[in-house]
Amino acid sequence: MTLDTTRFNIIGHGLRAVAQEMGEKLILSAYSVIIREARDCSTSLLDRRGRVMAQAEFCPIHMNSFGKVFEAFADRYDLSKIQPGEALITNDPYSGGQHLNDFVLFTPIFVDHHLVAYSASIGHHIDIGGAAAGPNTRATEVIQEGLRIPLLKFDLERDLGAGMLEQFIRLNVRPPDLVMGDVYAQIAANRTGKTRFLELADRFGLEDVLEAGEELQRYSERLTRAAIRTIPDGEYEADDFVDDNGFTDEPLRVAVRITIEADRMHIDFTGSAPQTKGIVNSPLTSTISPVR
Repeated sequence: MTLDTTRFNIIGHGLRAVAQEMGEKLILSAYSVIIREARDCSTSLLDRRGRVMAQAEFCPIHMNSFGKVFEAFADRYDLSKIQPGEALITNDPYSGGQHLNDFVLFTPIFVDHHLVAYSASIGHHIDIGGAAAGPNTRATEVIQEGLRIPLLKFDLERDLGAGMLEQFIRLNVRPPDLVMGDVYAQIAANRTGKTRFLELADRFGLEDVLEAGEELQRYSERLTRAAIRTIPDGEYEADDFVDDNGFTDEPLRVAVRITIEADRMHIDFTGSAPQTKGIVNSPLTSTISPVR
């Protein structure tokens, strides 16, 4: 690292403050109580490769999930060609999302026409259509839960308002003004991230801000490995049970075997119950997020 410790800490805390302010903006702008009061949301800054530089401390299950969704977008699109005014949105649990109520939104940040970072937000939307208002507890397949948005790259000006994306969402949810209000709250949060990131870059220089973001990632890894080293080498096992799947009385086992070796941890869920009927299944991202 070429940054001295003082400068690194100032910029690093600045990046975390940006992510936190994004979250506060989302909460203050939201229409629904589930975001405004329950704070079922998250905000983050990512580098241009989709690696998290800073994330606000809101909903725990969202932690570490932004990167998996971004990977899916990067597989779907050549993101080196993304343009100012474009954005990425999805809620698809088969493409890095968690459950359909969670909309994930990425907007790119440019400096002198060069892509340098992304601001991102997740918001739990109170209704997404389907057979029931809110989560459909009687659903047996994802299609019954509501509107499923693919990995979609869209134009903010063209596709919102009277545009196709907003009209499509409005026609498929029960309280369209409330749902779109929360979508616009996510857009406002992401714009706050862009504005504050550019202010940091203007004050400290873009190269130093990006270097600080990379060093935060390396620093986080060092802290995690140091924490793992304090655990004696060996295998640790545990299990617990979900009461039922909503249709039968059969409990669902969640089993884990953790292997510690020096500064490495391997986590194995072999022995856990397979996919089941009902809305208690954990998508891949929802499983990876708490593990990390």
